[in-house]
Amino acid sequence: MAYTLGDPFRSLRLILRVNGFFVGVVLGLLLLFAPRTLLLTWGIYESGPLWPLRLAGASQIGLGIFFFLTASQDYLSKLTLVTTVVTNSLLAIVLLVAYLQQELTGLSTVGQVLFVLLFVLCLLGAVTPLRYVRGSD
Repeated sequence: MAYTLGDPFRSLRLILRVNGFFVGVVLGLLLLFAPRTLLLTWGIYESGPLWPLRLAGASQIGLGIFFFLTASQDYLSKLTLVTTVVTNSLLAIVLLVAYLQQELTGLSTVGQVLFVLLFVLCLLGAVTPLRYVRGSD
């Protein structure tokens, strides 16, 4: 039933693909391969070793692959939906706490735009599967 107009998961599949691309692959590749000077310019990195950022980038790429694979399944089980909600909720909470603790004051304009985009995508990814959780297995 996937990829048809009658697909009940159509909006969720779209959100999963968008999140898989931007939150997973794009952010992951940025954190994994961006040079130190670019990360300094955007205010994402201040000093110290880069391996925590590189590790986070590798994890985000894995998360993006999970979202893409989930979106391509014929039927999305409750376990998959709950995992998606929890993952996106945790990412959104981390970003919100960083904002509230004013840890993002060093971000440039590009960094602020990326932060807002990332936060909105994580919220959409956390909220959209909730309506499907009740009706699935």
